[in-house]
Amino acid sequence: MSPFDVTDALALAARHDLHLSAHGVTVNEAGLDYRVALASDDTGRRWVLRIPRRPDVSAKTADELRILDLVGPVLAEDGIAVPRWEIHSPDLVAYRALPGAPGLTLNDAGEPVWHMDPADARYAERLGRLLARLHSIDVERAGVAGIEVRTPARARQAWRDDIARVRDAFTVAPALIEEWEAWLDDDIAGPTARS
Repeated sequence: MSPFDVTDALALAARHDLHLSAHGVTVNEAGLDYRVALASDDTGRRWVLRIPRRPDVSAKTADELRILDLVGPVLAEDGIAVPRWEIHSPDLVAYRALPGAPGLTLNDAGEPVWHMDPADARYAERLGRLLARLHSIDVERAGVAGIEVRTPARARQAWRDDIARVRDAFTVAPALIEEWEAWLDDDIAGPTARS
């Protein structure tokens, strides 16, 4: 893929009536689906520009937007910021930058640089709280929002199907297959229906 062209990214934003300064633009190439640039408008407000790397990525944005619309208000109750897309088109997604700094970026050599310690117990605790909050969203509300809702049986079957595809494509150690199957068969560790 060609190097990220900041001038082209800013011109793309301008075509969507978002006028940003070339001064202080930062680029984050860590994403597999999007090239990302952060730039400021004339008031100093930072914006995130997400430009799809491939045409198939744009087909998934409607799903992502439905998820953000569902989880945004729920997470906001706990003071967790969620992007609110102000531009979403096949060639660009743009929103005001969230507070804080990214957890992961790439250095000039393309190697990951963590801006937090994923082994820190506080990180695990915060992540656990976030996941618990997401799982507290009513499944009916998610279904109405157009989000795929899987029953525990359906979730297990999807994992079994994924394992079968891996086994068909790769040689997998029998002990690993046994671990996966034991995990899927364990009703305590696996998903259960809510009452």
